Amino acid sequence: MAEEVELLCGPKHRPGPSSHFRRAGSERGKAYIDGELEEITRPRVREKEGSEVRLETYQAAKSNRRILDEVVAAMEQGLSIRGAERSRSKGTLSRSEASRMWIKKSRAQLEELRGRPLDE
Repeated sequence: MAEEVELLCGPKHRPGPSSHFRRAGSERGKAYIDGELEEITRPRVREKEGSEVRLETYQAAKSNRRILDEVVAAMEQGLSIRGAERSRSKGTLSRSEASRMWIKKSRAQLEELRGRPLDE
C-alpha cells in the first residue's frame, strides 16, 4: 500500500507539483494477511478536491478472493466442506462460509458454461 501511495502522491514530505493526490493520514482497517483477517493501519489518500481515493492494494487485501480460490481448489480435489474448514489455519473459515463460497463459484462456472456458443 505504501508503494501505491508513493506512486500517487510522490515521495513523503516532497509531493510533486503535478500530483492530483495528497496523503490524508491513516485509519484502522481489516485485510487478509496469509489467509487470516487481521486489523491493520491503512494509509489514506485524497484527491486535491477532497474526495477519498480507493487504494487498489487495500481493496485486494480486503477481498477473500484468494480464500475462495483455495476452498474451490480443495473441493475440486475431493475435500469436503468440513475438510476445507479444517485445512484452514486457525479455523477462520466456517462450514457455512465455505459452503457459500462453493455455491457462488459453482454458479459463476455454470453461467460461464451456459454462455458458451453451441456451434463449437
